[in-house]
Amino acid sequence: MHNEYCRKNGAVKMHLPKKGTFLEFQNFNRSSEVPIVVYVDFECFTKQIQSCDLEGSFTGKYQKHESSGFCYYILKNGEPVKQVLYSQREDGEDVTRTFIDRLEIDLDQIWPLENKLMVMTEKDKIDFENAKTF
Repeated sequence: MHNEYCRKNGAVKMHLPKKGTFLEFQNFNRSSEVPIVVYVDFECFTKQIQSCDLEGSFTGKYQKHESSGFCYYILKNGEPVKQVLYSQREDGEDVTRTFIDRLEIDLDQIWPLENKLMVMTEKDKIDFENAKTF
């Protein structure tokens, strides 16, 4: 499927930033540490679709993205724990559903949910009872 699709479409040209330019994060006071980080990348086939202009619409649909593969990389407390690379097979499976199922299983094994009691001060309890929205 991949080879067939790639033969029908032209090559992609990558545009990179100019040499010597870079972005730098400076607002460390606006960040917080988290125990688990997951980096994910999806690959998709784009298929042309029929489209019609709707009055008042500022966008036009012309392609449908169909997931063809994914990879993810899980870090726990800054240390690499798991890396998964997955490519769609010919049986037409739902790649997005496969991603969700596999990630849930991996995260449950890496970070099992623990039932912890919420600790609330008397002020927290009063604020909660007096809240107008939930």
